[in-house]
Amino acid sequence: MAAFVALTAMPAESVAPEASGTVESAYPGLASGVLTYARLGDLPGSTVLRSGRVEITADEVNSEILRAPEALRDELRKNGFFLLEQMATSNLLMQVAKEHADRTGGNLSQNSEKEIMRSYLRRIAENVQVTEADVREFYQQNKDMFGGAKLDQVRKQLHQYMLHQKREQTVSEHIRTLGQVATRQPKMACLDCHTPEKSTGFAGHEEEYMQKIVHWREPAADRDVKE
Repeated sequence: MAAFVALTAMPAESVAPEASGTVESAYPGLASGVLTYARLGDLPGSTVLRSGRVEITADEVNSEILRAPEALRDELRKNGFFLLEQMATSNLLMQVAKEHADRTGGNLSQNSEKEIMRSYLRRIAENVQVTEADVREFYQQNKDMFGGAKLDQVRKQLHQYMLHQKREQTVSEHIRTLGQVATRQPKMACLDCHTPEKSTGFAGHEEEYMQKIVHWREPAADRDVKE
């Protein structure tokens, strides 16, 4: 899923971005989350962000500022990009969470948005593992943290702590790359293929590849191409 963002209030000393560049390539370190890999571009009207069905306008950002306590509004105006990134994070996450629930048979009508979001984030982190070797390595490198306690005394708590941290990191990295343009190339054994002409092995297997295009979706499309 690609996110496109228009930056209209950058500092004067900033280097002019390339039209097709990302926020990170044009303004290193500006974004810390979902807009890191958003692509810069001209958007219509007052739209400042667009990704799939998600669209945020300058008026919506201003409305969010006006909902904040008056003492904070000037600071929020100075940091409008960071407010936009927060708004984009919740909107884009909810979009992909609903799309995932729809694809996997989730009941969108009976589950609340919070439940849909929690279920999606659990899925992102569910395969994260911490091995015994990971625990031992952490313990050996941070013995001073444990006040002389032996590994056997802290193994369970340490494992839980490391697992929690690793899951948080996995979710954070997933969120950070939500706005990135991902070109996934299909393989001969794949049932979820996209643009086959860009895949290694397409030549000579055109008919087989075409049979495997089951759900290729353009970034801005409302439905699968095959439909």
